[in-house]
Amino acid sequence: MSTKENNQQVIVLDKEGFLISGNEVLCPLSAFQTTSVVTQFPFIGSIFTALLRQPLWRILEIKKVNTIHTLLPGIYDCSFYRCYLELYAQEVLIWNIADRTNFYQGLRMEQQIRHEWLISMEQE
Repeated sequence: MSTKENNQQVIVLDKEGFLISGNEVLCPLSAFQTTSVVTQFPFIGSIFTALLRQPLWRILEIKKVNTIHTLLPGIYDCSFYRCYLELYAQEVLIWNIADRTNFYQGLRMEQQIRHEWLISMEQE
């Protein structure tokens, strides 16, 4: 399956959080041409130093990230890993973003319906 069918975006960052490359499945990368994603996304800024300390190729997954960024509204599963890419002749950080908004909203709705049903059962 392609990344577009999965609603996934892959972003390659340098050690300062600047864009090296990526696809534009979920949001345009032009917004990240001149500033570090560390300053654009408080979520990334809060974990960036820890990400750079992770061993190479160790994947860190963070699920149910609810972003406040206007370019990326919704709920996402994110994964990060460091690696050395010959293509760029440097160590990079790979950020994979999977749009899971519909899935998590569906779970939330299901949970709400279930809770309302339980409440109605207790009242009978």
